[in-house]
Amino acid sequence: PSGWTLPKGKYALWQGAAKARQKDRHGENPMYDFGFTHVAPFAMTHNGSQSTRDKRAILFGDNEWIPHDGASGKFTADTTDPKNWKQEPFYARAAESCIIIPDFEAPNYFVWGDSQYNAFAKMIQNTRDRYEDLKIGCWGVGVVRSSFRIFDNFYEGRPTGVVDLNGAKYWKDKYASREAAAADIHPVFGRCNLNMGNPSVYWINNSKPSQLYAFLQEWEQGKLARPDILNILSTWIQVEFVDGYPLSQHGFIDSKGNRRQEWLKHQVPASSTYALSLFGHCVMDGLQCWDIGTYYSEELEDYSSWQTGEASVKRNINGKEVNVNYYIKYFGFYNFHVLGMWQASQNKDIIETTSTQWEMPEIKTSDHDGTWRTGDNRYPSYVNYYKEPLVRTKLSADGNTLLVIACNPYNKGVENVSIRRPGETEEYHFELVGDFPIIKRFAVTSSKKDIKEQNKNNN
Repeated sequence: PSGWTLPKGKYALWQGAAKARQKDRHGENPMYDFGFTHVAPFAMTHNGSQSTRDKRAILFGDNEWIPHDGASGKFTADTTDPKNWKQEPFYARAAESCIIIPDFEAPNYFVWGDSQYNAFAKMIQNTRDRYEDLKIGCWGVGVVRSSFRIFDNFYEGRPTGVVDLNGAKYWKDKYASREAAAADIHPVFGRCNLNMGNPSVYWINNSKPSQLYAFLQEWEQGKLARPDILNILSTWIQVEFVDGYPLSQHGFIDSKGNRRQEWLKHQVPASSTYALSLFGHCVMDGLQCWDIGTYYSEELEDYSSWQTGEASVKRNINGKEVNVNYYIKYFGFYNFHVLGMWQASQNKDIIETTSTQWEMPEIKTSDHDGTWRTGDNRYPSYVNYYKEPLVRTKLSADGNTLLVIACNPYNKGVENVSIRRPGETEEYHFELVGDFPIIKRFAVTSSKKDIKEQNKNNN
């Protein structure tokens, strides 16, 4: 269904491709009608509504604010020297969108000294001073610097949660205090006046199970470190081909009878896409889906190969000549991203409640001999280590209903799960089928204490 909105305070940013002949719905870009709160100008066609600044967000390349030669694809100046950084592109993007996210790969922040940090902080503050309502973050810059790798690799020489329980304790201890959580803040986030986090949480190696746990740790740690700062996780619905993960071959015959071959990223599995969307739009601040914006066509004669340097086909659409690209990707699983958003909209009565908070329940599953995971064992690094479900719960304002979101990316069968709120005995039961998530409401039947006091104790 269409025509719904996310809970208040939740964000869904879209910067994907747009159909070249896209038709607006109700006079607006169709993505707004399917729950997205902000759409990039890249994802709007010239013949449709461009919306208004308060409903636009843009991630723009570092080749806009550092001298770059488009023909060669190379930067033409030292990317680490502040004298080569241009302020005007920040102003221009802030004038058109209320959320801007500069790409942040070329400046090589890891070799910066004080002069670079100070110069970039000034650029950010200048932009915020000119547009006081602006949210500005840098792509890939959040709290945990290793982001999605923290539970399946080594982090700065230290073992992580999937390696041993010492690693699990290390990451659980990040929840001990605001200071402990803030110890991992990315230096650019900490020093450069950004008022929004934009951690990159791309799925790798066909969506390793540990990643969902790491994504939630990333957000929860960021919220503890900076409670008033948004952390909108940047993701996409294709598997990133890092760590030697192969691309897929796609062969087809073009409109002239020639055989063509493309190399494509795999889609992120539907279960992973749905799970991240549920946690992202219900528990977290929201998600950003982004790719390089392009106008696409479903006509085979519009195909051109960028891999061999062929120019994009130009078509005259509504009196304007535009570049179009034949769409060879399949994005059916994107529907599961929108499904998670829709589920958030259907439960906004509980999600929007400010008198209750999201909690980590105690967990027992049929796969682990009925062992209750309590105390430290409820935290992401521990449940990842034990291959238990990732679960969050939230009470309704009147205390009569418990909203539950759960997923076990490690699960390969049917897993029976029991949960209970810390300090209580009433249990809630559900099944997880494979690695698909659930969102479910339960009636609370036990005698209830004062909700605010109970939440205070549990937190």
